Amino acid sequence: MKQDSEKLLVDDHAELGDLIERIFATIDETDAGGLFASLDLFFARLAVHIRAEHLHLFPTLLKASPTDRTIEVLLADLREDHNFFMNELKGMIKTIRPFTDPNSPYPAQSDLEDVHRRLTRISQRLDIHNEVEETRIYPMVNSVLSLSDSLVLAKHVKSEIENLPPRFS
Repeated sequence: MKQDSEKLLVDDHAELGDLIERIFATIDETDAGGLFASLDLFFARLAVHIRAEHLHLFPTLLKASPTDRTIEVLLADLREDHNFFMNELKGMIKTIRPFTDPNSPYPAQSDLEDVHRRLTRISQRLDIHNEVEETRIYPMVNSVLSLSDSLVLAKHVKSEIENLPPRFS
């Protein structure tokens, strides 16, 4: 069965949401390595999702609608969100990484609270961000692209989403 880029990206949003919930659950455990692994996987999964949008979806929509300033503004806002997500995740990983050594103590409560606070901000902003993408951006694909161009886009999106770093193989 062929999948279009809208379905691929919406399904990926759902999987990313599940990963966030796992991180929240992991914060309360006493395994810094498990928390780090959960953060690292979410970071990688979100990065490939963003890469699919930046390399393929966004340029395709801009090219198909070169005079539509609304799309340009929406995409600029979404890129700003992407930068926010990745910067927050980098900060969280930087906080937890020192505690992954088996000989190190578990992170201090203040470190865990920082991770929880950052993750909450990411989660809340991601909910709004995903709603914009799912209601305003993704549906544009089938309205501005031919079927063949839409299928090519879906192929590229799928390839990017599945292209996780080798450490996750």
